[in-house]
Amino acid sequence: MTAIADRVSFLPTDDLLNASHAQNVVKHSLDGDVKELAISLLEGGWVEPITLNSLNHTLVGGHGRVMACDWLRNQSPEWFDHRKEKYEVRSAKYEARNAKQKMQVAL
Repeated sequence: MTAIADRVSFLPTDDLLNASHAQNVVKHSLDGDVKELAISLLEGGWVEPITLNSLNHTLVGGHGRVMACDWLRNQSPEWFDHRKEKYEVRSAKYEARNAKQKMQVAL
């Protein structure tokens, strides 16, 4: 039996973009789910791996995630700074709300 680590490969984004399967039934768009997915990847991390067909090296699963990574790598440093500021503000609001709920439970 092959260990999972023996089957994991790291490929450049361009290689994955070129491996995209033309007959993928799920269509992704930059104005739609790709940007949302990119932000989700930034905030929540990578959950599912990209899947390639080992015989012909075409992308089987993860077309949207590959497109999201490609979109992210083309963003300016200012865009990331802005996202970080928005995330920090949202985190502070969440922490404050969470602390208030804990106080109410304690009373």
